[in-house]
Amino acid sequence: LSAGTLNSIAGELADRSNIRLTIHTAAEEEALQAIRDAGVRLPAHVEIRPVGSLIELQLHLVDEEGNETAVEVLDPPTIVELAIPPQADPDLLGLYRITDDARLVYVGGWAKDGVMRVEISHPDDRYVFLEYDTTFADVEASLWARDVIKKVAAKHLMQGVSGERFDPHGTMTRAQFAVMLVRLLGLEGAGTPAFTDVPAGAWYTEAVYAAHAAG
Repeated sequence: LSAGTLNSIAGELADRSNIRLTIHTAAEEEALQAIRDAGVRLPAHVEIRPVGSLIELQLHLVDEEGNETAVEVLDPPTIVELAIPPQADPDLLGLYRITDDARLVYVGGWAKDGVMRVEISHPDDRYVFLEYDTTFADVEASLWARDVIKKVAAKHLMQGVSGERFDPHGTMTRAQFAVMLVRLLGLEGAGTPAFTDVPAGAWYTEAVYAAHAAG
């Protein structure tokens, strides 16, 4: 854990308390079953393939009487380095968090030299490497940009225009570009409307606010 993360946790510690981190792993074939057991539902045009072990993290504060309190959120997040399974397709690969409310949350990561660096902010959860393979009905196998489209979809930078359509020959709006840029840079932010033509509640509103806040 980073010094910043430890300092944050230390603020919750009572005298003579300890921090205990437990890591459990399960075989690759159990990862898909865990996703099914969690009730995760995916679009029909998306196929996921677990690669490597299912990782379950547990971070607890333990007082001198042995009472345990789970640490559910790390602020700031801690950076973890994980070896990329050699059989993985790096263009489709990402780390995902399996939540208790049946969601797959894309954690992302930066891959280099066979290692993926990821930011972990929820230490009391399950994580798995997945290849996220999206097939759009209007993206032909012969299209020159097909592999790149699959890659940006796997990295959750672009999700298509609706359902199974990507509209590969369409034009990009400023709103779409703002959303893609915010996802790429991992920006977050909120605030009062900065533009009169950005309505509250639109699919791109939060991204525009985040981009504006970042300058």
